[in-house]
Amino acid sequence: MSKDVENLRKHERVLNHIDIIKNKLSSITNNKIKVGLLEFHPYDCCPLSCLYCTYHRDKSAVYPFDKMEKLKVFDPRAIVISGGGEPVYYNDGKYKFKDVIHKLREMFPNAKIGVTSNGQYMPEGDWQKEIEWIRVSLDTNNEATFKKIKDGSLKKSMETLEQLIQGPIKYVGAGFVYSRFNIDEVYDFLKTIYKDIYLKYKGKGSEKLNIQFRPTCMVSSCNCPSESYLSTGQLMVPDNKDWWKESVEKERKLIFEDKDLEFRKFVLNHANIDEKELFVVNNKEPKFEKCWLSLIRALVRANGDIFPCVMRACNNSKTIENILTCNNLENIYLGQMLYHNLKDDYCKGCEACCRIDGQKNVILDSNYNKTEEIVNDLSSIDYFF
Repeated sequence: MSKDVENLRKHERVLNHIDIIKNKLSSITNNKIKVGLLEFHPYDCCPLSCLYCTYHRDKSAVYPFDKMEKLKVFDPRAIVISGGGEPVYYNDGKYKFKDVIHKLREMFPNAKIGVTSNGQYMPEGDWQKEIEWIRVSLDTNNEATFKKIKDGSLKKSMETLEQLIQGPIKYVGAGFVYSRFNIDEVYDFLKTIYKDIYLKYKGKGSEKLNIQFRPTCMVSSCNCPSESYLSTGQLMVPDNKDWWKESVEKERKLIFEDKDLEFRKFVLNHANIDEKELFVVNNKEPKFEKCWLSLIRALVRANGDIFPCVMRACNNSKTIENILTCNNLENIYLGQMLYHNLKDDYCKGCEACCRIDGQKNVILDSNYNKTEEIVNDLSSIDYFF
């Protein structure tokens, strides 16, 4: 298995940013707001209507281009451009997506920049040379399912993926968010990507391809504490059901008992699934004393609101601050610390944390006070944050 795909499964990569936590808590740095990862949502509009969309609110905000400089305070090592909408459609007057990318590169010359997209549109310009990675959300290999769960055109997204494979971006991902609607399409999806992308562009860029599988919330075994997801009443991954387990096992056998040895090697080297259990998800309730992620991660929404994570951003939680209106940067640091210390009205900690993403806090909680040196190796970890 390649190192890059292996890292798709590892939460331990957060330890590469533990120096930022220690500096903040010991006050030995003047840049108290610095983060390891900045997740930036520049645009809330989107042409699709995905069933699993995290943000259940009005989607009309656009981050003003003339306020981009305000993001400098975070001095991030890595930036993920994503959103409650589709970021590549960014439009603020004369400024478009390519301008956002070039501005971020100008402000953060050493940061690794990644983009998540639905692939329905490929922006013009030479922005791709500034990107370390990009992931196109596909979730299926057929138009009928794509229409059902996303209300868009799979053909457009596949064409975008092909263009990206041939371009300058180092890592190109195909995303598959699995649920009750597409669990029986995993094998067919992998076959399609293998034949139509990997083999077609072998020696011409397909070595950069990776496939990321992840569950669609809500997951029955997670006992999700998110008010937003609970209010929808949609159980997307009923993984406690016998029929689900049977479907997953059927897909596993189809993949790893396929007679094409090269196909099986492709799956093991390019996808984050397990040969024995297919989908291995650590979703037990996390146990930790502090929210460490709030000190090394910042999520900035299109309206300027700052949150420590997606869970807080999509559940009408208190903001850390608003980057567009904040006049005192100490307030951002204070907000980070209030979340870190799990103060009332900010976060209830383990009880309210994502059962999957919260495992990163468990790792940080158990490693923060260890005395052995933690070696920073930022060669690939930020792509998989």
